[in-house]
Amino acid sequence: MKKHLILAGTLFCLSMYAQKGNDQLKREFEKQKIENEKQFDAYAEKIYGKSPDSATQKKIDSLKSRLGGFHFGVPYFLQEQDTRQLMNANSDLLNTPGNISGLSGSFNGENIKYTIFDGGRIYGSHTAFNNAPGRVTNKEDSSQSYSDHSTGVGSFIGGKNAPLTNSSGVSVGNAKGVAINSTMDSYMFSTTTLPGDTSTSTVFQKIQTSQPNISNHSYGINPGWNENYDSSGNISSYIYNGSKSGGTFYDFQGTYDSNDYNYDALVYNNPSFVIVKSAGNSFGMGPNGTGSTVPKYYKTSSGQAPFSSSDTVPANNCSLGYDCIGPGSWQKILSWWALPTLSVPTITDIPAHPM
Repeated sequence: MKKHLILAGTLFCLSMYAQKGNDQLKREFEKQKIENEKQFDAYAEKIYGKSPDSATQKKIDSLKSRLGGFHFGVPYFLQEQDTRQLMNANSDLLNTPGNISGLSGSFNGENIKYTIFDGGRIYGSHTAFNNAPGRVTNKEDSSQSYSDHSTGVGSFIGGKNAPLTNSSGVSVGNAKGVAINSTMDSYMFSTTTLPGDTSTSTVFQKIQTSQPNISNHSYGINPGWNENYDSSGNISSYIYNGSKSGGTFYDFQGTYDSNDYNYDALVYNNPSFVIVKSAGNSFGMGPNGTGSTVPKYYKTSSGQAPFSSSDTVPANNCSLGYDCIGPGSWQKILSWWALPTLSVPTITDIPAHPM
């Protein structure tokens, strides 16, 4: 009896300690959001003026919702990341008994719920998820758009065997994932107002609210070179997301910043959380060695600036073979390693807007 009382008392103390830590985190995340948004508003006014037109305001609002923070007065933004790696990992072998030596049963995700934070709502009506009712629950407001990336991530995690074809009927892959009988909650990584709330929530506030045991985060920050493409699929410009000090350019790869701290703080106060975080697909991006003459820019606190003829253009991303991980994908969380971009199928047959 005494042992039971001691154990119960210990668990109660741990629970109270965790709650106190989460309450403090809640205040801290709200303070971060307010400070970042205030700094972004000042930046946007400097770049776009005090009275932008409706199209520009829409762009500003989109950037603000994806704001990841600031480095030396330069904002950086969250973006979707990672390509499909299921067949590379052979994890689909878990679905059939006897495929793996020593494992007699099959493992299909029964009674497991994954929480997915991504670029939009998962299209739960896709055939990849129709093997059981209610497999996908979208937690965002119904006015938010569906996302092919979010839906693709959902299929990677839990899509059933569903061959994919293009508009000509040619096979382009399969939506099959790993935990084909699991359920999924879907959130956006953007700062949005959740149903029933009166104020916006950042991705960190959403994690704290949803309390996910296991969550997937296929988004992040590219702190080095990024490539912009035109409507024909050709590179139209290179953007360097680092900064310039004197005559030297610096990127932020390998930097431990507030995003890393936030993930660490969440896991520290909630040890049961398993946060799986992407490391991106920016491997090898950059103009060096391409012979390309398209414009090259770097970011400043006053907007983008073109490289001058006297500037030493920074090396391509991951040119040293390491130091490739951006802020928010650093310590104490599981992270997919930065891999070269692969040519892989994605789910695209979803509505562009909510139905």
